[in-house]
Amino acid sequence: FTVKVEGGSGCLFQPINDEYSYVLTAKHVILGNNQPSIIRQILGEDDNLINETLNIIGSPFTHPDENKDAAIIKVQKVNGLELLLRDDLSSENRNGYFLCGHPNSRANNSYSFRDNKLEIQNKKQYGYFEAELNRVANRTEIVGQSGGGIIKIEDSCFLLGGIQKQMSAPDGIEQLGRIDFMPLSFFDEIIELNGNELSKLFPPY
Repeated sequence: FTVKVEGGSGCLFQPINDEYSYVLTAKHVILGNNQPSIIRQILGEDDNLINETLNIIGSPFTHPDENKDAAIIKVQKVNGLELLLRDDLSSENRNGYFLCGHPNSRANNSYSFRDNKLEIQNKKQYGYFEAELNRVANRTEIVGQSGGGIIKIEDSCFLLGGIQKQMSAPDGIEQLGRIDFMPLSFFDEIIELNGNELSKLFPPY
């Protein structure tokens, strides 16, 4: 479900529509670019790498609130996304999630995907959440994962809890490996403002 979006990351998601899919990402990843490059990396049956360029439909939809770093990009329909369901983080169990993305630290690798195990901590201003990486990482190591999904596996499906924004504090001030991410409600708000052009996300798991 993870894609490369320009110098950052994004997460594929299937709305209630049979004609197109979404890439959910951070607004700052595509700032000033109405036709960002979106590449999906897939490992084939023989573990050979396939780089698939996704076709964008129209221009990205960004959240008008400068405090909400959310963007939705419509792309031509991608099959097989129905296994990823939304998770509105109402559960008390906030373990088992992973930050999934394409960090710049692996930009020179042909296959650049990486996941980081994390634990969701507290809610923050404007509705963001803070999470702590299982292994401490600094900003240099995380750059490029902005816009990546916060995903966990549960039973036979995958749950998307949010989209990553940034490190919680600059290097040199904290070394806790904390990140901020936005809940899916930010993307619901974009859809509500563009109801004639965007379909709703699936209901919560």
